[in-house]
Amino acid sequence: MFASDALHVPELQTQETQEGVAPEPPNPAAQRLEDIQAQCSILISELDTDQNPEAVVKKHIAQLEKYTDLQDIALGLVTMIADQRKLCISNILDEMRRK
Repeated sequence: MFASDALHVPELQTQETQEGVAPEPPNPAAQRLEDIQAQCSILISELDTDQNPEAVVKKHIAQLEKYTDLQDIALGLVTMIADQRKLCISNILDEMRRK
């Protein structure tokens, strides 16, 4: 069901500009649609690969380990900021969420 032919996303059709008429500014909605279509194509191509399930699991585990390491580093930085400002870590995190 994840095959690339199972998901059909229509392409945007653009109007050609007439001579003497300035081109219209880009449509943000049309640009967003093109971005989503590109992301969809990438995801479909990733799903269509015939990867070994064990390789996929190993890749996900490696990505989770990297994420955990980055999370530890971020928490260490927040702790250093909290210590320097003599505030609780939760206060620093709340302040960061508001920005």
